[in-house]
Amino acid sequence: MIMEPGGRRQRAESNLRPHLSRFTAGRMPPCSKPLSSTRTAVRPGPDVKEKCQREAAYLFKLEQAFKNQLSDIKAQILQPLVKADAADLKSRAHLKEHLSVLETTLDVLCDRAEDHCSHLNESLRSSTHRELYLVKDAQHLKEVYITYFTTFTNYAVLSGFEHIAKQTSDHWKRNKNTLKHYHKDSSSISMSLHRILHEPVRFQVQKYIDILRKLSWGLEKNPEVKPIAEALVTFIDLDKWIQQSLDVATSTKTLWSSLGSKLTDPPLSFYPMYGNQELEELGLRNRLKIIVPDEEFIYNMRDSKSLMVWLWKLKQAIRQCLGGKLDYPLWGEGSMEKTCPVPARRFATYTFVSHPRFTDATYEGDWHTGKPQGSGIMKWPDGRNYAGQYEGGQEHGFGVHVAPGTPETFDCYKCHWKMGKMCGYGICEYGNSTVYKGYFQDKQRHGFGILKNSGLKNHPFMYVGHWENDKKSGYGVLDDPDRGERYIGSWLEDCRHGDGIVITQSGLCYEGTFHNNKMMGPGTIMSEDDSAYEGEFTEDLVLTGKGKLTFSSGYVIEGMFSNKWGSGLKTSGMFSKPPSETNPVVTSKLQLGSHLTPARDRWKGIFDQFWEFIKSGSDESSLESFLGFHSENVKERRKNVEYRVPAAKVDSLSPTASLQFNPCDGTNDANSGTVMQNQGYLAEIQWMKQYLEKMFESTSHPLGTLLRKLVQVFQYTYSGICMYKRLLTIAQQDVVSHAVQLFELARHFLPTSLEKEYYSDVGDISDELNAYTVIIPIILPRFYPDLFMLYMLYHEADDSSYWRGILHLENLSDTKLLELLEVQKILWPLQDLHLTNNQRISIVKDVCFTSAILCFQKISTTADPQLKLETLMKTYHEIERTVSRVLNREYNLPMDDLLPLLVYVVSRAKIQHLGAELHLIRDMMDPTTVGGMNDFLLTALDSCYQHIQREEIRPSSLPK
Repeated sequence: MIMEPGGRRQRAESNLRPHLSRFTAGRMPPCSKPLSSTRTAVRPGPDVKEKCQREAAYLFKLEQAFKNQLSDIKAQILQPLVKADAADLKSRAHLKEHLSVLETTLDVLCDRAEDHCSHLNESLRSSTHRELYLVKDAQHLKEVYITYFTTFTNYAVLSGFEHIAKQTSDHWKRNKNTLKHYHKDSSSISMSLHRILHEPVRFQVQKYIDILRKLSWGLEKNPEVKPIAEALVTFIDLDKWIQQSLDVATSTKTLWSSLGSKLTDPPLSFYPMYGNQELEELGLRNRLKIIVPDEEFIYNMRDSKSLMVWLWKLKQAIRQCLGGKLDYPLWGEGSMEKTCPVPARRFATYTFVSHPRFTDATYEGDWHTGKPQGSGIMKWPDGRNYAGQYEGGQEHGFGVHVAPGTPETFDCYKCHWKMGKMCGYGICEYGNSTVYKGYFQDKQRHGFGILKNSGLKNHPFMYVGHWENDKKSGYGVLDDPDRGERYIGSWLEDCRHGDGIVITQSGLCYEGTFHNNKMMGPGTIMSEDDSAYEGEFTEDLVLTGKGKLTFSSGYVIEGMFSNKWGSGLKTSGMFSKPPSETNPVVTSKLQLGSHLTPARDRWKGIFDQFWEFIKSGSDESSLESFLGFHSENVKERRKNVEYRVPAAKVDSLSPTASLQFNPCDGTNDANSGTVMQNQGYLAEIQWMKQYLEKMFESTSHPLGTLLRKLVQVFQYTYSGICMYKRLLTIAQQDVVSHAVQLFELARHFLPTSLEKEYYSDVGDISDELNAYTVIIPIILPRFYPDLFMLYMLYHEADDSSYWRGILHLENLSDTKLLELLEVQKILWPLQDLHLTNNQRISIVKDVCFTSAILCFQKISTTADPQLKLETLMKTYHEIERTVSRVLNREYNLPMDDLLPLLVYVVSRAKIQHLGAELHLIRDMMDPTTVGGMNDFLLTALDSCYQHIQREEIRPSSLPK
């Protein structure tokens, strides 16, 4: 029975394992000939048991001699070396560590030899081939020898024997006989040490091979001899591997000595180079390129065979290092892919030494061709770290970067990266409670972005607008709650510069030209009481020079002004009263923004990002960069994506370029074209609207993301505590401009067949479809709450007068109201009045023209101006249908009959903000319909609105 190794050997083996994988990557193989396996001759002999007993006796003597020899080498050679190296303070740490490991592995060999002697002594007379440790324990014994020679060759590659020979030269001069006792032919101390520490061990392996050969002679047909044959093959392969390892060590040491650089232990990658144009001109065809994280270099080989040997050896070393298994596939046996499979991508940890960007940083993650590729984490000594995607050794894709900010704070950048620089959409959370959400270019805020600080300790603010080279530049909005004001206008180098508007919470607003945050030159001030000044300004709203001051009552002062606004004006000029026919509240209708940036250019940064997305080919990476990672994770977006974006046919990537994409619902062009041909133009228009509505409502479609961003910007600009009626015009311009630009962009996502029909030069569909008929009905509900509030503020005074008129007219019965409005009695629907015994005709209310009233009340239930117009048209038809029923014949209402009847319907419908509704319809209706029936009905409705306002100031005209 074989005894298990003693505790000493177990401890040595356990201490050894953590060090083994560290010394494999730097080994370089020689250009040696492949070794073939050895065949042994079969000779007749005695039976297996007799042979085993004879060979066991011989092996017992052999193991005793080997154990004694190793003990002497350790005591007389290795221990003095370790002691001398430990006493040397200048000795390199990695050489000390290698020498210590070498001592440990020699201890393991000694322990193994001692165990073998004990085993053989106990079972010498009863040994069989199955109990012989060379057969039973061949694999474990092989691992012990591999471990020793791996450690030995690693130390040799690092020129450890040359180093230790210099350290101990005095010792060996005094003990020359010790070296000569083990080796008499060596010319140097380092060579003697090298041979003493490996030749006895290798000779022992060769003696094992001789013993196993003797056991197998003449017994090849005996089934019991199979374990002996397997053990023999194991030790023959081990002997070949030892020879290869020694050759590799010699060649590698020569190579590193010739390079003259420090040895490193990096994640290694390599590939053979073929067809490199620059080197082919020199006639160099057999090259091997080795890439390490900090550098790369090229080896030129003598021939293709040398190239393949080196490549095989490198792959073998890397595979063993990655697998943590010291096996030994032999050169020439099997294909390279089978014996040395090395994954192209692998996981490793490395600290950069001389990288231009990552010096002293530690990277842990995926590697490919010697560079970070895939997911990984980079950590710097100063506290910075990056976790995310890499490509080609640089940050590329989505990643999170954390950097130390002010004391005890950190700045966190959750952004998209491109070739090592922040590029695309990102969110940055700074240590001072400031958050930026927007786009980057080359590590700087560039394009559209929102910067907000809501901290209690710092000055709160919010900027929504454009950036250039990390500074506010272009059109933007700054909200300053502490100062109670909002600036809307142009910026340059973080300063208000150009045309702009300032709105204050108190109701004061001013508009003009700004230079370095100061309004100077011609400008306008409007106060909360609707007084307005137009003239020249210097810094800090100081009036200077010629100007005109108009009061809300209509009085005007025109002349020379001085002093600061709100501090008592000084003026010399002409005072004039308003003409009697002038509206005394004309200044309340004045609007701001006449000199602002044109609406189409105000938010270019948002639309420019979309065009960049189109130019990129609309691939997945650019989609994530444009949409922003916060909207949905990638897997869910892939599942829910509602459109396909193949390669676009782009001639010129401009807003007018013609792009063709597949339909978002997956309908093929042929079927889509067939459906389109079988339907009328009205059906085509309706289908188009439904198609676009689906895209704009989608949370994963680029157009849906773009619309949500525009709505967010609109809310930040026009809502909140600084909502102001004088911003109505520029708000309406923004919505119309957005609709026009979205209409231009939407066509790039249409099915090919629909796009051809839609943009046909001779087709009628393109005449029917435009931004007002297609886009505004879809997007206006998103802008409606804030936009309609501005309309309500603008018409507040008029709607108040109108509502008072409604309340006065509400007191009248149907017949009295029809009489007041001078409606012909033949048009009164008296048959609709169903009276009880206690009722009279003169007191019944809300009975006449009920269908028209109910229809008109729907005008305030929708945000779509086209539907509002359709409601007005239906109301007209209901009035006409009721009159035709009363007259019992078809009757086309003339204007003289229509107007009083429409006033009756409007007064009974009680639409509270009719002035705001009328204004919104006028602003948002299709300009091509001006002058038609819709325009006629709007004019009639506006006349009703004005008429009801006048009723309020004529209560005496009510019939008694």
